[in-house]
Amino acid sequence: WTVTELQRKILLVKNIFVIGNGESRKNFDLSLLDKHTTYGCNAIFRDYKGSVLGCKDLDITEELYLSDYLNTNVAYTFPDVRTFILNKYNDETSVKNKNLLPIPNTNTHIHYYAGLQALTLAVKEKPDNIFILGFDMTNYKNNQFNNMYKDTNAYKTSTQEGPAYVKERKAFISLIDKNRQYTHYYYVLPEDYQRKHKGPLAESILTNKEKYSVITYNELGEYIWAKKMMLNSWDRQIISIGHNNIICLLYTSDAADEGLGV
Repeated sequence: WTVTELQRKILLVKNIFVIGNGESRKNFDLSLLDKHTTYGCNAIFRDYKGSVLGCKDLDITEELYLSDYLNTNVAYTFPDVRTFILNKYNDETSVKNKNLLPIPNTNTHIHYYAGLQALTLAVKEKPDNIFILGFDMTNYKNNQFNNMYKDTNAYKTSTQEGPAYVKERKAFISLIDKNRQYTHYYYVLPEDYQRKHKGPLAESILTNKEKYSVITYNELGEYIWAKKMMLNSWDRQIISIGHNNIICLLYTSDAADEGLGV
């Protein structure tokens, strides 16, 4: 391969970043994902405009509708929720009407939480890699609610009990197990979070490690940086992120004649 062919191969890798609202992502700067394809869920629209949004319940979807988000961005919600809101505001032809879409019937996880809806939509794109952020699916001591948006509209308070996530965890595992053919899944958790929360995700998913890896946010940041360098620099570097073998190659212009392979 020539350097041009190598660059093309690397840059054509299709990545999707699916962002949940678990507090494990609270120290990660979402703006690092601005030039990437992102699927978010529920109240993330307050802070970040991604490529696709999944919104589940009526209260949060109505808040979404009343914001300016749908003027320039697409979101999916339950068909009945969509119909109710559009009828309530007598909206038949607006841009918001066009951009607020019903979750497809092919979404087998339509009745689970919005994060799983967003992940299902991303899986159907058959990307090379899906990076999964903020999918904690567990709570704090005394089962207190774990969410970036607790104590705000449409969410539980910080003192209320969080959901059990039993069905959701099983559906999450099933979704990945059935869709490993095209995609490698990177489950992103801070190291301290991995140590503290050795729950069903670690015990169940990691028994089948085919196309599934757990990485830290530092490793994710290094991968994003490497892709950016590929676009903006000719420095020759080989960046290998941990034991998960996320590798990006960056070459100098004088390496073009070396006939380097990968």
